[in-house]
Amino acid sequence: MLDTLPSGTIETWDQLKREFLDRYFPTTKYLARKNEISSFKQQEGEVPYDAWERFKLLLKRCHDHKLSEMDIMQVFTTGLKSDTRMLLDAYAGGTMKIKTNVKVRELINNMSLNEYRGHTEEETTPMKKGICKTIFKSHL
Repeated sequence: MLDTLPSGTIETWDQLKREFLDRYFPTTKYLARKNEISSFKQQEGEVPYDAWERFKLLLKRCHDHKLSEMDIMQVFTTGLKSDTRMLLDAYAGGTMKIKTNVKVRELINNMSLNEYRGHTEEETTPMKKGICKTIFKSHL
């Protein structure tokens, strides 16, 4: 790419950055990725941890989304299923609406990590669960 530009075209880091973004991250791609962020929805059967990780990846993929921390938290929490939002409210001790953006992010991180740990513990002991179910059913 740089080889095709006339000599002396790029004189500053900002010019190089602009050329790079124009070439590899055009406005159409930027707008599409920003739209993915703003239209975020927790998917059916998606656990909070996976929803949070997917949302953070959307943010990361959009190089300069220009969303404030408040906007980020609002888009994410609005896109959650109602039962997940109720769970977050429970973590918040009532409602997330009265918490700061920093506190909401902290609550989301804690909830998703706790959910992730619980989910992976369940996955590592499927035989025990199956054995317990079999034993319980045989005594009915």
